[in-house]
Amino acid sequence: CEWRIVSSDGRLNIIDRVIWQPSGDAVVIDFKTSQPSADESKEAFIARETEQYRHQLHGYRQALASMGEHVAGAGLYFTALGHWEPLL
Repeated sequence: CEWRIVSSDGRLNIIDRVIWQPSGDAVVIDFKTSQPSADESKEAFIARETEQYRHQLHGYRQALASMGEHVAGAGLYFTALGHWEPLL
């Protein structure tokens, strides 16, 4: 269910999932299958992943905005942890 969008600067964005709210606003979800290493806390892992992918999600938001869409939120969903981490 990925959505491929080419941004105005020619960059290909592959968005894992967009959920449309009744208001028409979008929420972008980026699925992550990674999980903490044996010596890493869940909190430290989520902080590290959040920092690593924040720019990517911001790019998705900009790509959708250039199409006239309003992104109300975006975040990471860690499938191995069953955890949603909002970023924007």
